[in-house]
Amino acid sequence: MKKSTLLLLLAHHYSYCEILRKEIRRYGLNFFYLNNYINKT
Repeated sequence: MKKSTLLLLLAHHYSYCEILRKEIRRYGLNFFYLNNYINKT
């Protein structure tokens, strides 16, 4: 019982990390270009 709940938590954590990684990839480029623009001015 304890092992199955641990696996369930691990699965939720993994899916959350995947979602977070996709969000970071989406906003990462925008942030990168914005940072370059700020540094140039």
